[in-house]
Amino acid sequence: MHIARNFLLPKQLQANGLVKDQITVAEPALLHIATHYTREAGVRSLERAIGAVVRYKAVEWAEHLDADSSTGVGTKEYKDLVEEEDVEGILGPARWDGEERERE
Repeated sequence: MHIARNFLLPKQLQANGLVKDQITVAEPALLHIATHYTREAGVRSLERAIGAVVRYKAVEWAEHLDADSSTGVGTKEYKDLVEEEDVEGILGPARWDGEERERE
């Protein structure tokens, strides 16, 4: 979690043209990504999953700015906080579940 919060997330923010103030990933959401969307010991798939979330929010941010500039009124709402319940809508169904470890 420390690596994800302090190194992977800032790296993906910079790679996708966002700044720290434009997106906030809640701690439970980050833990959900790490436990339900990654399985390897390294951080490669974790970085990919975080990158997918950041790209999704970058597109939302761009659509929000586009709505503001074309009509003068913000019709597309932008929420900068990514919560645990938002993750499945962004990344799709979880690849791994907690019960699988118990079965093994």
